[in-house]
Amino acid sequence: MRTLKLVPIIFLILFTGSATFGDEWDKIEASLKSYSIKINNIQEEIRNLVNKKNAIPNDASGQGSRSVILSDIKKKFSELRQTQKDMIREMERVRFEFPEKGNYVQRRYRHIKIKSIEELEKDSSLDAELSKTKRKAEQKYRQ
Repeated sequence: MRTLKLVPIIFLILFTGSATFGDEWDKIEASLKSYSIKINNIQEEIRNLVNKKNAIPNDASGQGSRSVILSDIKKKFSELRQTQKDMIREMERVRFEFPEKGNYVQRRYRHIKIKSIEELEKDSSLDAELSKTKRKAEQKYRQ
């Protein structure tokens, strides 16, 4: 008789515990995805700022001057580094709190690399060079 009363309690404990695990894992996975998206967005913003900086002559002054844009690039880059640190901290948390999910997280988010400002500047200048070369080729061979 006593065992019959314990069976529902045991099932309740088991199902409640697994629901908590699933909910917490979903939150962690969502935060990792948001960090990944945020890193990509910030890198794209930095590329746009670099392109904007390269389009401005060196002697220009005012609101859109190179120094203002450079300070914006520095702010975005520090934000990028902080986001990367937060993501690494979250990945370490997964590794120790959810060891069965650790390999999944490493495979999925390991490829996300933070590029330096110089690399982002080279990427955008390479894109600009390729676009310029493509336009020249289209103009020349369009006839």
